[in-house]
Amino acid sequence: MKYLTLPIMLLLSGCSTTCSIPYGEYEAFGGNESATKLTLNAEGYQFIRDDWSPTGYKERSHFTEQGKWSCKGGIAEMTSKSGNVVFELKMIGDNPLALAETTKALVFNVSSNDVLSEVILYPSESLKDGLDK
Repeated sequence: MKYLTLPIMLLLSGCSTTCSIPYGEYEAFGGNESATKLTLNAEGYQFIRDDWSPTGYKERSHFTEQGKWSCKGGIAEMTSKSGNVVFELKMIGDNPLALAETTKALVFNVSSNDVLSEVILYPSESLKDGLDK
Protein backbone atom coordinates (compact mmCIF):
# COMPACT_ATOMS: atom_id res chain seq x y z
CA MET A 1 0.00 0.00 0.00
CA LYS A 2 2.78 2.45 0.82
CA TYR A 3 4.18 1.95 -2.70
CA LEU A 4 0.96 3.34 -4.16
CA THR A 5 1.03 6.42 -1.93
CA LEU A 6 3.95 8.13 -3.66
CA PRO A 7 2.56 7.91 -7.25
CA ILE A 8 -0.85 9.11 -6.05
CA MET A 9 0.72 12.05 -4.19
CA LEU A 10 2.78 12.99 -7.24
CA LEU A 11 -0.31 12.82 -9.45
CA LEU A 12 -2.33 14.99 -7.08
CA SER A 13 0.44 17.56 -6.69
CA GLY A 14 0.58 17.90 -10.47
CA CYS A 15 -3.16 18.62 -10.57
CA SER A 16 -3.14 21.40 -8.01
CA THR A 17 -3.65 24.78 -9.64
CA THR A 18 -2.00 27.82 -8.14
CA CYS A 19 -2.82 31.42 -8.95
CA SER A 20 -0.80 32.91 -11.80
CA ILE A 21 -2.13 36.45 -11.28
CA PRO A 22 0.62 38.53 -9.66
CA TYR A 23 -0.07 40.64 -6.60
CA GLY A 24 0.27 44.36 -7.25
CA GLU A 25 -1.43 47.45 -8.59
CA TYR A 26 -3.49 47.54 -11.78
CA GLU A 27 -5.01 50.59 -13.47
CA ALA A 28 -7.35 51.48 -16.29
CA PHE A 29 -6.05 53.56 -19.17
CA GLY A 30 -8.35 55.63 -21.27
CA GLY A 31 -9.57 59.00 -22.35
CA ASN A 32 -12.64 59.22 -20.15
CA GLU A 33 -13.18 61.22 -16.98
CA SER A 34 -12.37 58.49 -14.49
CA ALA A 35 -9.48 56.79 -12.75
CA THR A 36 -9.67 53.15 -11.70
CA LYS A 37 -7.09 51.37 -9.57
CA LEU A 38 -7.12 47.82 -8.17
CA THR A 39 -4.55 46.52 -5.71
CA LEU A 40 -4.35 42.73 -5.21
CA ASN A 41 -2.54 41.04 -2.35
CA ALA A 42 -2.69 37.83 -0.33
CA GLU A 43 -5.19 39.31 2.13
CA GLY A 44 -7.63 40.66 -0.46
CA TYR A 45 -8.14 43.62 -2.75
CA GLN A 46 -8.58 47.37 -2.59
CA PHE A 47 -10.51 49.07 -5.36
CA ILE A 48 -10.51 52.84 -5.92
CA ARG A 49 -12.47 54.74 -8.55
CA ASP A 50 -12.81 58.47 -9.14
CA ASP A 51 -15.27 59.98 -11.64
CA TRP A 52 -15.59 63.60 -12.72
CA SER A 53 -17.17 65.76 -15.38
CA PRO A 54 -14.96 67.23 -18.12
CA THR A 55 -14.63 70.53 -16.24
CA GLY A 56 -15.20 69.29 -12.69
CA TYR A 57 -12.13 67.35 -11.55
CA LYS A 58 -12.12 69.13 -8.18
CA GLU A 59 -15.71 67.96 -7.56
CA ARG A 60 -15.02 64.33 -8.49
CA SER A 61 -16.78 61.44 -6.78
CA HIS A 62 -14.58 58.98 -4.92
CA PHE A 63 -15.42 55.31 -4.36
CA THR A 64 -13.27 52.86 -2.44
CA GLU A 65 -13.88 49.25 -1.47
CA GLN A 66 -11.97 46.37 0.06
CA GLY A 67 -12.77 42.68 -0.03
CA LYS A 68 -11.69 39.16 -0.84
CA TRP A 69 -10.73 37.58 -4.13
CA SER A 70 -9.96 34.01 -5.13
CA CYS A 71 -7.95 32.62 -8.00
CA LYS A 72 -7.14 29.39 -9.82
CA GLY A 73 -4.61 29.56 -12.61
CA GLY A 74 -5.16 32.76 -14.59
CA ILE A 75 -8.85 33.17 -13.69
CA ALA A 76 -10.05 34.99 -10.59
CA GLU A 77 -13.28 36.02 -8.92
CA MET A 78 -13.84 39.10 -6.81
CA THR A 79 -16.82 39.71 -4.56
CA SER A 80 -17.79 43.38 -4.36
CA LYS A 81 -20.71 45.52 -3.24
CA SER A 82 -21.48 46.22 -6.90
CA GLY A 83 -21.66 42.52 -7.76
CA ASN A 84 -19.34 39.58 -8.29
CA VAL A 85 -16.89 39.77 -11.16
CA VAL A 86 -14.67 37.25 -12.91
CA PHE A 87 -11.43 38.35 -14.51
CA GLU A 88 -8.57 36.72 -16.37
CA LEU A 89 -4.90 37.44 -16.85
CA LYS A 90 -4.35 37.85 -20.60
CA MET A 91 -1.47 38.94 -22.79
CA ILE A 92 -2.48 42.16 -24.57
CA GLY A 93 -0.53 41.73 -27.82
CA ASP A 94 -0.35 44.59 -30.31
CA ASN A 95 -1.75 47.75 -28.71
CA PRO A 96 -1.97 51.54 -29.20
CA LEU A 97 -0.55 52.24 -25.71
CA ALA A 98 3.10 51.54 -26.66
CA LEU A 99 3.18 48.75 -24.08
CA ALA A 100 5.18 45.59 -24.63
CA GLU A 101 3.05 43.05 -26.49
CA THR A 102 3.87 40.52 -23.76
CA THR A 103 2.27 42.71 -21.07
CA LYS A 104 -0.39 40.78 -19.17
CA ALA A 105 -3.51 42.68 -18.12
CA LEU A 106 -6.58 41.84 -16.07
CA VAL A 107 -9.57 41.50 -18.40
CA PHE A 108 -12.95 41.56 -16.65
CA ASN A 109 -15.83 39.53 -18.06
CA VAL A 110 -19.30 40.91 -18.71
CA SER A 111 -21.16 41.11 -15.39
CA SER A 112 -23.84 42.98 -13.49
CA ASN A 113 -21.06 45.05 -11.88
CA ASP A 114 -21.48 48.42 -13.62
CA VAL A 115 -18.01 49.59 -12.64
CA LEU A 116 -15.90 46.58 -13.68
CA SER A 117 -17.90 44.86 -16.43
CA GLU A 118 -15.67 44.52 -19.52
CA VAL A 119 -12.87 46.65 -18.01
CA ILE A 120 -9.19 46.07 -18.75
CA LEU A 121 -6.71 46.93 -16.00
CA TYR A 122 -3.00 47.09 -16.79
CA PRO A 123 -0.14 46.58 -14.35
CA SER A 124 0.65 50.09 -13.05
CA GLU A 125 4.37 49.69 -13.68
CA SER A 126 3.85 48.75 -17.33
CA LEU A 127 1.76 51.89 -17.90
CA LYS A 128 4.49 54.09 -16.43
CA ASP A 129 7.18 52.32 -18.46
CA GLY A 130 5.19 52.27 -21.70
CA LEU A 131 4.08 55.89 -21.57
CA ASP A 132 7.58 57.15 -20.75
CA LYS A 133 8.93 55.89 -24.11
